Amino acid sequence: MEWVSIQDYPRALVIYERKKAKLVKNNLESSEISSAEWLSLNQFLYEVKQIDSTCISVYYPYGKGQETISLLQETKRKEPFEIIESEIEKRITELKENPSSVGKFTKTLCIFGWIKNGKVNTKEIGTSKKLPYIYMV
Repeated sequence: MEWVSIQDYPRALVIYERKKAKLVKNNLESSEISSAEWLSLNQFLYEVKQIDSTCISVYYPYGKGQETISLLQETKRKEPFEIIESEIEKRITELKENPSSVGKFTKTLCIFGWIKNGKVNTKEIGTSKKLPYIYMV
């Protein structure tokens, strides 16, 4: 397993740009999501758009938490990113122990992490569609 860049994966549903979040709908019928999930994703991305600091996002297939943690630990980055990644790893572990908190039909988990006022914050959402492993700063 290895991380892919969002630019390498044109079918991705979510693209996060610096201080700007957009939801892009894929034209493929098999990729369509329900209107309720679409609304939920848009509301989530609106909140993410309000983050005014460096944000790390990690997307990984449901049930692949340990592999994702291993990938994060293998790659060394600057200290602020490592601190955020550590909190994301903790959150992945918590979600593995209590998966019902992310939804019954989740195929991909998307976790965002950032530092605000010296504290690391995380926020996650599950999608009903499968996305590849993605890491973005």
